[in-house]
Amino acid sequence: MTQFKSPTQKLIYEFYRAHIDQHSYSPTLSEVATSLGYTIKTIRAKRQELKDDGWIDYTAGAQRSVTILK
Repeated sequence: MTQFKSPTQKLIYEFYRAHIDQHSYSPTLSEVATSLGYTIKTIRAKRQELKDDGWIDYTAGAQRSVTILK
């Protein structure tokens, strides 16, 4: 099974998954950053890592477009 690259990556993935499960739509970068105490720059970088690793997908420039793949 594929592992997350870091605890931060796993935390952000789990936040996206929980938010989508609860609300049926993904959070904005700002909502993730505020909730987890990271900068938007960090969330953006980790979100890209998650996409590159096949955990999520999203449309660049579109808010609330994250979908869970795994």
